[in-house]
Amino acid sequence: MATRKSMSDTPPGPSNGFSFITWLPEGEFARFREIFPVRYPATYDTWRRCTEQVIELDEASGIECVRVEVHAEGFLAWCRALGRDADGKALLDYTDRLGIAARCRHGDG
Repeated sequence: MATRKSMSDTPPGPSNGFSFITWLPEGEFARFREIFPVRYPATYDTWRRCTEQVIELDEASGIECVRVEVHAEGFLAWCRALGRDADGKALLDYTDRLGIAARCRHGDG
């Protein structure tokens, strides 16, 4: 999961922007656990619940959360093409790029 600012760092208000959230389809979870064995909990249901809690906290503070579906092989291919390590920073960057592209395709960018 992405690192978040603490709630006290986010001023209240109607909108504090948006955040792209890495969203793993259930069928991709095992592969991401192989790539990041320490990063993810043992089960998909636990990961989903924890991620949804982060989304709820962010949305309660006025941040629009945009779930970005990420697939392991696409992520790994992107890392190889750019010569990047497949690490947490790369996953966040990949998620951001997919999110930006989706928003642009839908005229939201």
